[in-house]
Amino acid sequence: MHNIAGFFGPVAKKYKPVFERFGAEYQSAPEKLKIVAKYLPDAEKALAMARQMRVPAKYEKEKAEYIRIFEALLYSAKLAVKIGT
Repeated sequence: MHNIAGFFGPVAKKYKPVFERFGAEYQSAPEKLKIVAKYLPDAEKALAMARQMRVPAKYEKEKAEYIRIFEALLYSAKLAVKIGT
C-alpha cells in the first residue's frame, strides 16, 4: 500500500487527512462496517482522482496495476458493507 500511495503522491497527499480519520474511527468503532461505509465515497473519489492522474508513458503499466489493486480493495469493502448490512 505504501508503494501505491507513493506512486499517487498528489492523491495520497489530498486524502491523507481523510484516511487518518478513517483509521482512528475504525480502530475505536464497535461496528466496523458502518465506518467503512461512511468513508466509501471518499475512497471512490480518491480512486477517480488516481485514474485521472497523468504519468509518463513508461509508468502507465504500473499505474494500471495499482488502479486494479485499488479497485479490488474498494470492491471488497463495498461487498463487505453490502453483505454486512
